[in-house]
Amino acid sequence: MTVRAKIRLVTLAALLCIWLAACVCARLTLTRGFSRLESQQVQQATQRTVQSLRNDIAQLDTTAADWATWDDACRFAQDHNAAFIGGNLTDAAIGLIHIHLIAFVDTEGRLVFAKRVDPATAKQVALPPEFPSHVAPHSKLLSLCLAGRSTSGLLQLNEGTLLLAARPLLPSSGHGAPRGMLVMGRFLTAERLRTLAQQPVLSVVSQPYRQPHLSPDLAWAKNRLRRVRDAVRVRNGDIIAGYARFDDVYGAPALLLRLELPRSIYQQGNRTLLGLGLPLLGVVTLFGLGVNLLLHRTVSARLSRLSAQLRTIAQASNPSARLSLAGADELSALSEDVNAVLQALQSSQQSARDSADQLRTILDSLPTGFLTIDAETHRITGANAAALRLIGAPEEVVIGSVCHHFVCPAEEGSCPITDLNQQVSHSERVLLTATGERLPVLKTAVTVTFGGRPSILESFVDISERKRSEDAVRHQAYHDSLTGLPNRAHFYEQLGEALSAAASSNTMLAVLFLDLDRFKTINDTLGHAVGDALLQEVALRLQQCVRAEDAIARLGGDEFALLLPGLERPELAAFVAQRLLEALRVPCLINGYELHTSTSIGITLFPKDGRDAEALLQGADIALYHAKDQGRDTFRYYDSWINASTRQRLTLENDLRHALARNEFIIHYQPQVHAPSGRIVGLEALLRWQHPDLGLLLPSRFIGIAEETGLIETIGEWVLRETCTQVKAWQDEGLPRVRAAVNLSPLQFHQRNLVGVVQEALDATGLDPAYLELELTESTAMRNVDFSVKLMASLKAMGLRLCLDDFGVGYTSLVYLKQFPLDTVKIDRTFLSALQQAASDAAIISAIIGIARSLGLGIIGEGVETDAQLRFLLAHGCEVMQGYLFARPVPAPAMARLLRERMLVLSQFATD
Repeated sequence: MTVRAKIRLVTLAALLCIWLAACVCARLTLTRGFSRLESQQVQQATQRTVQSLRNDIAQLDTTAADWATWDDACRFAQDHNAAFIGGNLTDAAIGLIHIHLIAFVDTEGRLVFAKRVDPATAKQVALPPEFPSHVAPHSKLLSLCLAGRSTSGLLQLNEGTLLLAARPLLPSSGHGAPRGMLVMGRFLTAERLRTLAQQPVLSVVSQPYRQPHLSPDLAWAKNRLRRVRDAVRVRNGDIIAGYARFDDVYGAPALLLRLELPRSIYQQGNRTLLGLGLPLLGVVTLFGLGVNLLLHRTVSARLSRLSAQLRTIAQASNPSARLSLAGADELSALSEDVNAVLQALQSSQQSARDSADQLRTILDSLPTGFLTIDAETHRITGANAAALRLIGAPEEVVIGSVCHHFVCPAEEGSCPITDLNQQVSHSERVLLTATGERLPVLKTAVTVTFGGRPSILESFVDISERKRSEDAVRHQAYHDSLTGLPNRAHFYEQLGEALSAAASSNTMLAVLFLDLDRFKTINDTLGHAVGDALLQEVALRLQQCVRAEDAIARLGGDEFALLLPGLERPELAAFVAQRLLEALRVPCLINGYELHTSTSIGITLFPKDGRDAEALLQGADIALYHAKDQGRDTFRYYDSWINASTRQRLTLENDLRHALARNEFIIHYQPQVHAPSGRIVGLEALLRWQHPDLGLLLPSRFIGIAEETGLIETIGEWVLRETCTQVKAWQDEGLPRVRAAVNLSPLQFHQRNLVGVVQEALDATGLDPAYLELELTESTAMRNVDFSVKLMASLKAMGLRLCLDDFGVGYTSLVYLKQFPLDTVKIDRTFLSALQQAASDAAIISAIIGIARSLGLGIIGEGVETDAQLRFLLAHGCEVMQGYLFARPVPAPAMARLLRERMLVLSQFATD
């Protein structure tokens, strides 16, 4: 599509959209106003109609009130005077006051007189069948009138709607009890419906409210008028209707009115809009033609001329030609910009020629060799200076030569790129030199097109020196730097290869796992230099005891492993192990020290004890542990009966290393209770391990392993931070503020930066130090009294509390108690558990309480489980207790409920 056609199309579409938008906006705005005006008109007509009907009821009520106060009417209700009937209740007299029904009722609810006149013929007709029930003794009308009250409104009968007024019969004086009731009624006729509205309407329709089958619009109005007094609805394009509801004299819905008006305003408005839209369309069309003509003269025609000039320049391939377009607008500026581009193209062609010469100079100066090869003939078409230097031949020899057997060792028809479709991208390859040498290079080859022919662009770098360096690095990576033996990674490779060979040849092999006995003592006492020299001597002796086909490696520290392939009998492994034990029993003279050492050895056999490297090494490790348990300086074969406990411990140790990362640790809290009042005054944080297979584990199952492996410090830091976080969260929730006690293991207490770890936990959580208490055991504090005193003083300076746990187990520590800056001591549970069996335990508890109180220390009785223990502690002045008698350790949510709902944990034990 041409630019001119696009301009016409866009202009026409834009103008059409503008016209449509104007029509839609006008229609939406004006028709909405027309509809609102019609709705107001029909609503006002409905209200006037309703008011007219109410006026009829009011006029009827006025007539009934006038009659009900005649003395003659009162007497008539009592004596049934025929003269009153002949003078006042004739058909003519009733028709004169425009009523269709009149009835006199005495105080007993009997009809004294009742007459109904046909509205059309003015003749007397029968009363409605259901009317007497409305004046019966039990009717609401009679009850109201006998109470001196009148009522008026509608009464819906089967024959139609009756406008009704009921008045009590009273003497003209207005005093005394009612003598009966006067009822007057007038039927709502079709004639009256036509005259109700005070303006021309199509129709006024009334329907009984409870009629079972209503037209859809009346059914809608019935539902709508339950919430509003009147409603308006458009019935169709020509009619709009207003609806109203009337209640009967009893207050129940009785009548629906529908008032219909023609939609003359709306229809006239639509005709007016149509009349305005057509002229507007003509104006828009003329405007569009004018705009299109202007755009053609100023834009599209000039663009056509500019396009023709560009085609001429392109066909001639003459960048020196220029465009000419008169004017001072954007198109003229465009032609000048195109001329500038042509000028730049002309300059770039010259620059390209200059760049080609520069590129050749650059390529020749690079240390990377470049070759271009024709992909079809495999002949070399170009080479830079570095490529010629690496090949070792002049350019006239290289150019035109076929790359097979010249620079590439591939056979003809087996080119990695063109024949085998390999991706040669930064991969190590071999370059053949002119002298026949195979030079290792790092090659990259890509397919390109030169002059319309497919070619291969190769670049390569000499990596001979790097390969020599990699060999040295590989040796370092697979060998132990101290002993020169293969390391763990290399041993695994050797073992894997040996297992594959043994499986295919159905032969046996053995794995020996060695660990020097008491090497740590030598290393720590004589220094690492002596320890390293000893390891070198051990490696030399081990190498002297094995065959050439055997493999030996240092796995780390003082651990070594041996691989014995091709064994004919299992006993041969024991022979080698015995020879190793004897070789290492010979004393070593190192740096003037005569060192006596020995080793323990674990042995596994393939395929009896395992079929993969992991199983064999693990079994050998287990057998090694068993050899150490048997007294060291010996060897043991792996057997399943020694596997269970060792494997369980190793598995538990491995799981423990991952437990913290897997969020398997949880903290339970046990309350510390002030027994006389039952209040919670503190908590002890107790670590639990939710093992995925073994369930909830107590610290006795894993703390020993954590201390042996050094994991206790990391776990202890987690417990400290988690406890501080939880206590601070409880305080932020508004729960009672109580301190929390965290246990310190001996390794934690003696770590270098305990003060910094505690301070970091407090700073990270924002917990007030006054609500943190650290518990350490008596044995931990007594290990180094001077160190303990200084460390406790630093911790106390932070504002936290210190508690001595398990106090009393070591009697000699009593003399040091006053040196420690403690806040609380805990009576060990062992004394309480044996309280009834040993009088000495009671004496010890009394002495501990007396010493603690004399030093101003708080006392906590730990492990309280019976009434007798509770009463004993209270009798001797220990009021704060902890134990199953009060509460078991519970998770944090349960502890929060205790703090929130049961501040009195054991109020039944409170004392006066």
